[in-house]
Amino acid sequence: NFWASGLHLYGPLPFRPGQGGYGDLFKTHLFMTAGNVGSVWLSGDMQRDLDMLTQDFRLSYGLGLAVALGGIARIELNYCIPVKASRGDKVNPGLQFGVGLNFL
Repeated sequence: NFWASGLHLYGPLPFRPGQGGYGDLFKTHLFMTAGNVGSVWLSGDMQRDLDMLTQDFRLSYGLGLAVALGGIARIELNYCIPVKASRGDKVNPGLQFGVGLNFL
């Protein structure tokens, strides 16, 4: 079982290079993500279930640059800062590269 949550904010580049051209494909990206993986069995007791879900969760935030590719994909270069990790996690702060596809 797992749970995941994220907040992503996209905006134009602050200096707007190539306005009306290729510069419009680039966006700044701010994000914060949280989640957990493990055996989670809900008991029906709201407080107990909330404590179990938030025990030992992971949290990170960062900023980066996102490039749109034809409205179906994007490439991101982000600087990630892990804030909270679990014992045994391999934490890797710094630059991360990602590719996303839009299926909808």
